[in-house]
Parts: sequence; C-alpha cells; structure tokens
Amino acid sequence: MSITQTIRRTAELLQNSDSPLLDAKVLMGFALNLDEAALIAEGERDLTADEQLAFTRAVGQRLEGKPVSQIIGEKEFWSLTFKVTPDTLTPRPDSEAIIEEALSTGLIPSKILDIGTGTGCLLAALLTEFKSATGIAVDISPGALEVAQDNFEALDLLDRAEIMLSDGAERVLSQKFDLIVSNPPYIAYADMDNLPKDVRNFEPGLALFAENQGLGFYQRFAQELPPLLNPGGVLLFEVGQGQADNVAQLLADAMGEKSFQPLKRQDLAGIERVVGLKRL
Repeated sequence: MSITQTIRRTAELLQNSDSPLLDAKVLMGFALNLDEAALIAEGERDLTADEQLAFTRAVGQRLEGKPVSQIIGEKEFWSLTFKVTPDTLTPRPDSEAIIEEALSTGLIPSKILDIGTGTGCLLAALLTEFKSATGIAVDISPGALEVAQDNFEALDLLDRAEIMLSDGAERVLSQKFDLIVSNPPYIAYADMDNLPKDVRNFEPGLALFAENQGLGFYQRFAQELPPLLNPGGVLLFEVGQGQADNVAQLLADAMGEKSFQPLKRQDLAGIERVVGLKRL
C-alpha cells in the first residue's frame, strides 16, 4: 500500500482525534523521517516492511490516546520547535495569544518572568521577539525544568534564560520584572472526566488542575505577582474558557487604588484567553 493510501486509511481509524488526517500525516512523517514535502513527493511509493512497522507502532500509541506531540517528542509553537515529554503540557496555539498581547502593548522588556514554564515555550518565544531581554523560567516540576533547559539550549537561548525550581514566585519575590507571563493550572477537578483522553491520561495533572473551580492559582498570583512589576510593567495570564471576568476581577481587587490598565485578548476561536494588566 502506498504512503498516501496508508495515510488516508489511518485517518479513518483516528476519527476520535480532533484532526485525524493531520495526525496520520505527522505520524507518517515521524515514522519515515520525512517532512511534509517529502511525503507528498514520495506519496505513491509503497511502504517498506520496516516503515510499516514503525508507522503501525506510532498509530497504536495514538489509538491508546497518547498525544501526537509525546509520540514524536516535539511540538511547534510560535514557529519554534519544542521538545515535549510527559512532564510537560503540550504547547497549544491558544497560548500564542499571550505573545501577541505582549507585543501589542508596546512594551520593550529587559527582564521577563515566566511562572509555570513547562516546555519553556512562552519565555523562549518572548526572548526571540525581544532580543535584548533576559528571563527566568520557573516551575515546581524538576522534570519540566529539564525539558525547558533542553529547549533553551536547542534555541540558543541559554545565555539569556535562567531556570529556577520554585513554588510559584517564592524564590523571586525580591526581584522586579518588566513582563510577567503565566499559563497556570486552571481546570477544575470536577471537570477532569470531561477532558479528552489524551489530555486526562497523558498530560501532567500538576500542570492542569487547580482548586476553587480552577481559580486557585489566579487567586494566589493576583496578590503575589503585581508587586513584582516595574512601573509600566505588564502581567499576562492565560485563562480557561469562561474565566476571564473572574480573573480580571481578582486582579482589580488586588490592585485596589493603584493605577493600572486592564488587558484582555481573545484567541483565534474568539475565546477570551488572556487577562492581565499594565502597571501605570
């Protein structure tokens, strides 16, 4: 059977996936070590026995629910490639709204803080945009920090990115930053059973779930993070669907009479995905 025929038939098997044809193509490229252009160019040739075995193994993992990013070990974010392991969330296009909002504020940060860095995708993307900035990537997971360090090294950013094992911002409370970003856990434990199998069973719960209907970390960080901003500094959170107003109110309550500009941004699906503030 040809490469193209195998991809099409496999997509039929992966109908429970959000993108079955794309998954089949990516897994084929991974199994054969071919990029998209090469898959098209070689699409009419038959698979060798070794290629068929490698592809079948990859598809089997996907049918078990394993995310494509963990099968192939990487994911693209902001046109950069990031190593992904079971210790990290898979970078998602929704999170690019944080980068877009940071760029839209007109801020030129010198020092950036990323709380709950995971793969390091947010800080790495920001450092590629702000060439003179340095940053600190914080996570409570040693495994995630190992992945982030590998990604910073692969992207030639190690000289500008420091990794730090910390529960939230507790180890940087004496420092000041121009830009703080965070994609904290925000899924309520009660919603666990509603998650797709590839998220619920394969991504780290430490990075997914939060107390108080998913608002627990925002309640903490709304108090903890704004005092770390320099004047004119920006704080940006990724939030879950339907959480934007609640998080905005938490920030407003925390700021009290202090001068600040509230910030919000929708993702490509029109969902309010980023909430934050600019300290005036």
